[in-house]
Amino acid sequence: MARDLITIEDTKLILKNFAGKADKYTPEGRRSFGVLIPQEMADELEEAGIPVKYLQPRHEEDVPIPWVKVKVNLNRENPPKIFTDRNGDKNQLDETTVSVLDYADIDSASMQLAVYPWEMGGKSGKTLYLQTLVCFLNEDDFMSRYELNDIN
Repeated sequence: MARDLITIEDTKLILKNFAGKADKYTPEGRRSFGVLIPQEMADELEEAGIPVKYLQPRHEEDVPIPWVKVKVNLNRENPPKIFTDRNGDKNQLDETTVSVLDYADIDSASMQLAVYPWEMGGKSGKTLYLQTLVCFLNEDDFMSRYELNDIN
């Protein structure tokens, strides 16, 4: 069965948990992140039944910023493809290296997400799973000066 796919370009990531660390709301091993989206896309996703959350503004004159939660399942037959890009130098990450994104200085990200419907205990909804992600990393001027950016 083909899944609906959503493409989001040039956005910011929030609440990154690529390592799958347990916290107050998440059990150990559940990898996820949040992605900021424009209000127009938020309206479309909400209409399609996908939950959208909002970052509350810090100042009265600001507006809430919409975002969606994205789940990352690396233990499936066809895991998502995850890349970093620093000045055109691309690296593919896997289950053992993806956790570096939790602390990476990410300038922007582009991704493709799959929409999965779910049902449990009489309730139903839709959730988003990562298919492909490219994280564009900020250049570190100090490390560039000493040609250390390519060292992992």
